[in-house]
Amino acid sequence: MKFVAIFITLVLFGGMGYLMMDARNQAKGVTNELELIRRQQAAAQAERAAEQQAGTAPAADQIPGKGKRPAPTPEQLAAAARESEALVQGAATSIPTMPPGSSLGAPAPGAPGTLGAPSLGTVPGAAPAPVAPLPPTPRQRQVMSAPAIAKVSEVQVESGFVIISSGSGRKIEKGMPFAIRRGDAIVGRVKITLVEEGNAVADIVRESVPVGVTLQQGDDVIQDLPPL
Repeated sequence: MKFVAIFITLVLFGGMGYLMMDARNQAKGVTNELELIRRQQAAAQAERAAEQQAGTAPAADQIPGKGKRPAPTPEQLAAAARESEALVQGAATSIPTMPPGSSLGAPAPGAPGTLGAPSLGTVPGAAPAPVAPLPPTPRQRQVMSAPAIAKVSEVQVESGFVIISSGSGRKIEKGMPFAIRRGDAIVGRVKITLVEEGNAVADIVRESVPVGVTLQQGDDVIQDLPPL
């Protein structure tokens, strides 16, 4: 990668050197043309002065080659000189400079891909683009569509049971298995051990609860679903 950067830098400096040389050649051509015009103007003035002294100076439109190209004015000469200087200065300022403290082939601080530099395609300070949520799986749709029979009203993790908010009034009987739902997932299963009119007690099937998950008050109680 370092050699590629060195090669690109050399090519860049070579191109800039060529542009500067071309601009200098153009400026030199303009300067030579100005010098030629000055010499022609001086020769024409000397010739007219000599003819006027001899009293035989012909009209300007009768001299071969005269009158077709008028002599440049001082303003035109000054404009051409400014154009020549602008070409040289433009070529000199177009050469890139290396940042202080950087070495040949090393990326400049803040360049894309360096530590602390913004990544390409991002705008500093702009909010990240929102990520579209994944569509629910068939199992998640099945879990979300199941009607809630009751809710967990109390959890006794150490004793290993929960109390749910429905009982015999909802035809819940001892020994019935139920699933505990949270969002679109089943977080555990329970088995009814004691039924009253308005609530029931159910033991937690510990092996059904994923590692790091705890049943919570407010979880939904639904019919246990068979695997897909």
